Amino acid sequence: MKKDTLQQFIDQLIKARGLDQESPAVMNAARKDLEERVNARVSARIAEHMPQKDWPEFEKLLDTGSDEAVQKYCAERISNLDTIVAEALLELRETWV
Repeated sequence: MKKDTLQQFIDQLIKARGLDQESPAVMNAARKDLEERVNARVSARIAEHMPQKDWPEFEKLLDTGSDEAVQKYCAERISNLDTIVAEALLELRETWV
């Protein structure tokens, strides 16, 4: 999933919780918290579905590859990646809002 799409998702959550009316410091803290939660939740889901045989190469790519390369690698190995990411984001939305 593209970063701008994730940023839009995060902005929607901030607005849904009414934090868009708060000070910039509060909004920035909420945005940082949500970015960490999104990354952790999506990463955990990807890890659950990544075939075991692909882990060594995947870990190497995480350390040295670009975000686009990591996304491509995951998409090639996890057939329903978009659904998995969407489910993780919906779960986060339910718990955060």
